Amino acid sequence: MVEPQPSWVKWVVAALVLGVAAVVVFGPFGTEADPVAAEWEVDADADLDPATSTVPILVNERECASGASAEGRIEVTVDYRPDEVAFDVGVRPRGGDQECPSNPTTPYTVELDEPLGDRSIVGERPISD
Repeated sequence: MVEPQPSWVKWVVAALVLGVAAVVVFGPFGTEADPVAAEWEVDADADLDPATSTVPILVNERECASGASAEGRIEVTVDYRPDEVAFDVGVRPRGGDQECPSNPTTPYTVELDEPLGDRSIVGERPISD
């Protein structure tokens, strides 16, 4: 003879099923989307010289972001080469549904691990008007 399960077991099983369904539908909890390539350019007012260790850039997110700034979502990878310093600039998309008006240009400062020296900065994806 099979004994009936306590009622709390049904609630635990239901919660587990709903939790698994949420992960499948909405993705794993606590993860963020990978950055998406953004338009960017060195700020025209930047005063760069060989001692420069910070580079001001302007970033424009390509993804729909309901016209919001990319502040706090910009990620830059810097590749130091003998004759140039390459920037790869991306923006982590905002979650959920977004409207698609144009997004504002967001200023951002890239902190270099070493002075710029006589190298040029490469990798720009100029901001479209």
